[in-house]
Amino acid sequence: MKMTPRKLHLKSFLLGLGLTAGVGFAATQVSSLVPHVFSAGTPIKASEINANFAAVAQGVQDAKANGLPTQSGKAGAYLKTDGTNASWAAAPGTTVQVRASKGGGSPGEVLPVSTPNSVPALISFPANFIGVPAGTGNTWDGSTFTVGASGAGLYYVQAHLLTVDHATPTTTTGVHVMIELNGASYGSGSNMYGVYPTSNNQNMPSGLKGRGMINYMLYLNAGDSLKIKGLSANSAYTTQLAATAGSNLLIARLN
Repeated sequence: MKMTPRKLHLKSFLLGLGLTAGVGFAATQVSSLVPHVFSAGTPIKASEINANFAAVAQGVQDAKANGLPTQSGKAGAYLKTDGTNASWAAAPGTTVQVRASKGGGSPGEVLPVSTPNSVPALISFPANFIGVPAGTGNTWDGSTFTVGASGAGLYYVQAHLLTVDHATPTTTTGVHVMIELNGASYGSGSNMYGVYPTSNNQNMPSGLKGRGMINYMLYLNAGDSLKIKGLSANSAYTTQLAATAGSNLLIARLN
């Protein structure tokens, strides 16, 4: 006997598709999403199906109205909301923002002598740069770190500097290291200053006799900027920084 192919009824197909989509949800879960929940053996009205589709469509419109990102996902980020709009943000926890050094090559900056009226030299870290993670808007140009619109938080900053040995190594001078915040002048309480360095490290190996270091945890707001600056630890002799990987900077966001 020859079988006649059955035609697919579009309306029935859509109805079945809608019912299948609800598999895996308890009735109480479905009822919170759509106005009508169907069970086996009960008649289904077109008006009820249309009402369910309308509820789903309204949910989509509400999501768009609440500013949900169109991007379905973003590696290393999480979705946050201010109660009205949603956006992607850097994942919580410690993230390295900057890891850089002075690297090799010609000697670095010459640091002026240390006096109350001295102007500290800006120190750059151009080598081995690791980019700032996406999602915060933070930036780093080799000497200035600026906090972006979503970058406010607690930060850890560490700078370590080595100097070029003097012709008479035992007279090599250490470095006063400071963190300059938002362009505040030398002597401002807004800045962070390192401990007084030992200026005569005659028993240290060559290349390590003059050095300086600073470590701070500080809260940075959106728009804040910081720079690393330095002075010679001597009021009579300038100090030249060594352009080596030992002169380096680390900035990490703790939360």
